Amino acid sequence: MNRLSYLYIEKEIKTFNKPTYCFGINERDFYYTLFKISRTYKDLDFSRVCINFITVENNYLGLKNILSDKEFPYTIDWKLHDNIYQDILNQHVALSEQN
Repeated sequence: MNRLSYLYIEKEIKTFNKPTYCFGINERDFYYTLFKISRTYKDLDFSRVCINFITVENNYLGLKNILSDKEFPYTIDWKLHDNIYQDILNQHVALSEQN
């Protein structure tokens, strides 16, 4: 299950009777993937990228220690509320319009 699904179920049910897992990525795999992307797209500017699974809870997978605020990618605030889908859509549309 993805993070949004997990947050919704956690909010509505409060406890899980069965083991429940949220898909995650460890730092090793994250940096391996970033390295591959960087090698393929040498001019990639991470400040123009949205990485929706790096959060304060996972310490932004260490990116705050590597990139300056100016270089840092966009993230999504995963506070669950009734309009979260619309808010995420609006954020993606705004980023797309900014090119």
